Amino acid sequence: MSRSENLRPGSVIEWAMSTSELCSPQSASAPSFRRAMSALAGGVTIVTTRDRAAAPCGLTATATCLVSHEPPLLLVCVARDADCHAAFLEADAFALHLLRAGQEPLARRFAARDPRKFDGLSTEVGRLGPPLLPGGLGVVECRVVERHGAGDHTIVIGRAEAWRIAAEEGDGPLLYYRRAYGRLAAPDG
Repeated sequence: MSRSENLRPGSVIEWAMSTSELCSPQSASAPSFRRAMSALAGGVTIVTTRDRAAAPCGLTATATCLVSHEPPLLLVCVARDADCHAAFLEADAFALHLLRAGQEPLARRFAARDPRKFDGLSTEVGRLGPPLLPGGLGVVECRVVERHGAGDHTIVIGRAEAWRIAAEEGDGPLLYYRRAYGRLAAPDG
């Protein structure tokens, strides 16, 4: 039988998972789920805002996505144990920075729990107030419109009100896959 013939509900998933670990609700664990989700490649971003005292805050995130074109909405998932979670709970705005392949050191810097993430960086104040980082493929400034608790994260939804896109893409986007940073391969051609 070919893979596309006589499929029953669930048979595609069973076939795809037959050569790897299949978890049931009884055997599933957070580390196992984390390992499974590491197969989902994601674009690397840095999300910045300001805390109550107007100090810059930020973190590296791959759990970001477009929610809607009309109105223009984005979301970012912020871990409840992130050092800047409280700032994202109170902030009116945030900036989503789309990183270039060569910006892995910056991504690692903002992934760390360190109050000095912004030390030595040349930033500017965005139209909505969040700090804007140099370089990157682009930046989108958003006004917060909703927040939702979801497990060990808070989903922050923002309406895009200002954005800039780089004139040149260079090496393309920075990606995260299987717990490692990477880049797109050049197309064969």
